[in-house]
Amino acid sequence: MHAHFEKLSDRQIKKARAHAKTIGAGLVLEKGPFHRTRIDLMRLNHFLSFADQPYFYQDVSYGTRTLKLDSGEQLIMPNVVRTVARSTMIAQYFRHCHEEGFEPLGRSTLFQILKVREASQRKSLQGLDNIAASGADGFDAFNKIVDDLEQSGSRPEWCEATRKELKEGKRYLKTEYRAHCRENESPCPDHCRRYALSDPQSSDFQASCNHEHCTQCHQCETLKNAMMSILSEIESPEISLYGNEQKEDLLYDAKQAQDMVLQWKAHILRAENQDQAKQNVLKSLQSDSILVLMDWAMKFNQMRYREKQAEWYGKRGISWHVSCIISKPEEGHDLEIVSYVHLLNSCAQDWYAVCAILTHLLTTVKAVRPYVNTAYLRSDGAGCYHNNNLIAAVSDIGKQVGIRVLRYDFSEPQFGKDVCDRIISPLKGALRRYCDEGHDILTASDMYQALQARQVKGTTAVVCEIDRSQSIKVDRISNFSAFHNFSYGADGVRISKAYEIGPGKLIPWSQLNVQGQGLIYVNEVSEQGFFAVTPRRMKLSVGGIQDSEKEAALFECKEPGCSSVFTTFDELQDHIHFGGHVSSLRENHESVYDRLRRDWALKFSTMSIDSRQKLPPSEQPPKSPSGVCKFEASGWTLQKPRGGGTRFSEKVKSYLTARFDVGTQTGRKSDPSQVATDMRTTRNADGSRKFSRDEWLTKGQVQSFFSRLSPISRKRGVTRAENVESDDEGDLLLHEEMACLIDEHRDKEVEDIFKEMGVMHPIMYDGYDNVSRPNKKDSQNSTSKH
Repeated sequence: MHAHFEKLSDRQIKKARAHAKTIGAGLVLEKGPFHRTRIDLMRLNHFLSFADQPYFYQDVSYGTRTLKLDSGEQLIMPNVVRTVARSTMIAQYFRHCHEEGFEPLGRSTLFQILKVREASQRKSLQGLDNIAASGADGFDAFNKIVDDLEQSGSRPEWCEATRKELKEGKRYLKTEYRAHCRENESPCPDHCRRYALSDPQSSDFQASCNHEHCTQCHQCETLKNAMMSILSEIESPEISLYGNEQKEDLLYDAKQAQDMVLQWKAHILRAENQDQAKQNVLKSLQSDSILVLMDWAMKFNQMRYREKQAEWYGKRGISWHVSCIISKPEEGHDLEIVSYVHLLNSCAQDWYAVCAILTHLLTTVKAVRPYVNTAYLRSDGAGCYHNNNLIAAVSDIGKQVGIRVLRYDFSEPQFGKDVCDRIISPLKGALRRYCDEGHDILTASDMYQALQARQVKGTTAVVCEIDRSQSIKVDRISNFSAFHNFSYGADGVRISKAYEIGPGKLIPWSQLNVQGQGLIYVNEVSEQGFFAVTPRRMKLSVGGIQDSEKEAALFECKEPGCSSVFTTFDELQDHIHFGGHVSSLRENHESVYDRLRRDWALKFSTMSIDSRQKLPPSEQPPKSPSGVCKFEASGWTLQKPRGGGTRFSEKVKSYLTARFDVGTQTGRKSDPSQVATDMRTTRNADGSRKFSRDEWLTKGQVQSFFSRLSPISRKRGVTRAENVESDDEGDLLLHEEMACLIDEHRDKEVEDIFKEMGVMHPIMYDGYDNVSRPNKKDSQNSTSKH
């Protein structure tokens, strides 16, 4: 019976029968998979000692990562960012082993080790906030200055402590500082929005605080002390610099870096204050009012289902404008969102086009919802929106359409990413899918058909053209760029520099002197108007879900200082755009014992729970070294109005023009950043600097100057081409005549720059009118010498 299995004895059979009778039938023993991993521990530890260097990783002050073991156990660790790619790290390790003569582990094994040691990969980013990016550059400049001071004799302990303080200060501005600025009233002058945004020069833009500014934030003070310490260290007599010139250069760079850091800090506070305007409007919305958010999408490039190589170049962009209407229905507390897209084949994206689109939009809303009487407007600070003419024309639009505009609030420049940007992404996805299904999208009508065939929830579109037959003239408001909030009333427009900071200044309608021929309209293309759309519902929730449901929540708000969690991704997106952020330190999220501890600390202790220090009345703030601005001055975050730029000296303009000429002649156009760097190192024949520190320019200033020269160069080049004779003899004769008019100073500038660049045989022309060529004899001599 058991012969075909294996040879069994009688005793084994009897034992098995007895086991089955008393206990039960036996089961086949299942053997689980066992993976045998053989790794030389010595070589493993050698690689880990190399990979654990701080150079390869950067810790993140927020966020966690969950590691799952083979046994099912989960480990929670702080999130870290790997600053280099895994392949680069392994390549560097192999080079290190080659230099030491050490035999490493295999490449695949090393990749598996790095895969097990999970970390986020740092990636390049585009389209960053200019002010925030400049602030980060300021911290990098400070670190470079500290490195120079360490080489010049500064104590290593001070250098290491200063680098640590700069790193903590940068992390603080990126994370916690925004949460601190959300407080309505703060006794810390670095966090109090009313104090920081009050203009000390005008009572119209001042707001009084109901508290004393008697505390100091530990993180803010640490950052200030670090920058002050660097400036003091530069002026220290113990530092052995090359000379007074290097010392002045370091002071100049340090003050520039300090200014960039302070501008970043002020930018964050202004952004949080301007965001309160949207939050307050959403809370005050009624059934007869709407909130309009507007933004121009990036021009849509033409798409073909099958595109030839010749058609890949020179595509024409299609303009489209997105407007989101947010309203509150009569029943319930939910919000309704409808997005209106205006498609235009060709359009100048100026205030006139925005005025026409806004008129058409409000007219459409009034036709669909006759009960709507008031509207609030909000957009970013682009020139087509933040415009003197548009602000004045908005009032006439409301009167003639039947929807009165109450306010127009602007977000902080480069900080206005809002609902419109959120809806543009699925719209682009719908257009790409439509093209992938065998359709070409070459005109605004094609875009309309694509959006109608692949509808995005809560979105409708129209194809239109701007009627530019009307005109409007308005008297300008002085220093208009400094104002970001406008309230419309029967007497005029009340302007403010910051939201709810001071009563504002009233500009009567008679002072604006609006002169226009009528409304600016949009002409719809026949049979391509707005198609029917179902509004998208959204719950205006401030605190997220209840505490009892937080265990099942999958989506956490990544905003620094916010403790809200949500069960769906849509709820998270709505919270980011509308719901507002809730700090985990607020009293409604604290236990009774935490409240008792907070009250006890505020009553007797000298340090509050949020790391703010209270100064005794007799103690004075530390004195700042020369050149350091006072952070606690009222209105320190106010944005400076545009205009009144610095005029360049004739020497600077001559040098920049010569650099531009050299790039045009040789085809090796000068890089603005390199030109800005060269201006700091260029010297005269006697060894002195060609430009003083007051004449140094930034990359943006050089780029702007070159952009003004470029159209002049093209225009003058066309004029020369029309006047030049076709035969070579006439061409040479004309050049010789024009060479007599070359300006000696500019000629010398170009020659000097050519010598620095090592370029031979230049075709030099002064400005854009006069051209000269070296003769054949000089050319031969130069060639033989070379």
